[in-house]
Amino acid sequence: MERPMGTESAIAALSIGGLVVGIVVACVVLISLIVTAYNTSKIRRELQEIRQLYTREDRPLS
Repeated sequence: MERPMGTESAIAALSIGGLVVGIVVACVVLISLIVTAYNTSKIRRELQEIRQLYTREDRPLS
């Protein structure tokens, strides 16, 4: 049974489209992981600064 004209090019276009969508999704996931890691380290640094500030203030004056 023969396929109608243009079916192979349509299948090729769909597979290329699927590949492009997969690459875009992978990039979005990678970027979101990088942003999450950056924000996590930033929050940790800020919390450490707050802890240091409070430990300095808790010292009795001599």
